[in-house]
Amino acid sequence: MKKLFLTAGVLAFATLGLFTSCKDADVPAVPTAVADATIDQSEVNQAKNQASTNLTTESQAAAAAAAVTQAGTKDNGDGTTTTTGEAATTTVGDNTVVTQTATTTDTSGNTVSTETSTTTITTTANADALPTTTATTVVETKDANGNVTDTKTSTTTTTYSYTFSVDGVEYKTEAEMLNALKGKTTTATVVITLVETTTTVGFDGKVTTTTRVSTQTSVIEVPQGTQTTTAIIKYPTTIAVDNNGVSLSDATVSVTIVPTGGTNQHSGGAIR
Repeated sequence: MKKLFLTAGVLAFATLGLFTSCKDADVPAVPTAVADATIDQSEVNQAKNQASTNLTTESQAAAAAAAVTQAGTKDNGDGTTTTTGEAATTTVGDNTVVTQTATTTDTSGNTVSTETSTTTITTTANADALPTTTATTVVETKDANGNVTDTKTSTTTTTYSYTFSVDGVEYKTEAEMLNALKGKTTTATVVITLVETTTTVGFDGKVTTTTRVSTQTSVIEVPQGTQTTTAIIKYPTTIAVDNNGVSLSDATVSVTIVPTGGTNQHSGGAIR
């Protein structure tokens, strides 16, 4: 009987030691984090080419529309009237040219002056393969004898660029965006913004700048383990947006996520 009690006591002590050791020495799981992230550059190029096609069409159409004055006749209140003719749009080489003439006459129908507006629209690609559209408007005024009495020029330039943000922090390049993904342990919200900047130098030399943006939001899930995965992020490819400012056209780009290997350690009293 004495031996039985001794054996039971030893077992009880060992069991207590097992659970006490386990409780005191638990090591929390090390979460998986993003060790590295790389982007598919060929898909980035395709996205920007798609954007370039859309934006070239949009910016040229906007520039052509801005160059046109509504046709019709206006009473100037000083005994003269000005009749504006319909605009003519032609293609000269790679340029679009919009021409429109307004003629001012007196009460007898005699020509007082003519004003001809010629807008030349050109588009080139910037370093990001996105378009830069420039519309240069030259207005030439002639008197009744056809002599040039005034010439004035206005220029409007429209450019495009992308900005990136990860969990609300903004970055200028894809490389900075990818670097910001490192260390993320659960999810990362990536917002890519397409920015349109229009700068006009008016006939009076005054400079005005306006900005419009469109966005696409993507959520990257961090893989919980050691398996490399592919995430998809969206690039806006048009400045046209819905009511929430989301681009109405996008392109998808793959991002390779390389995780760290998470471990779940349990020392001291572990049952094997």
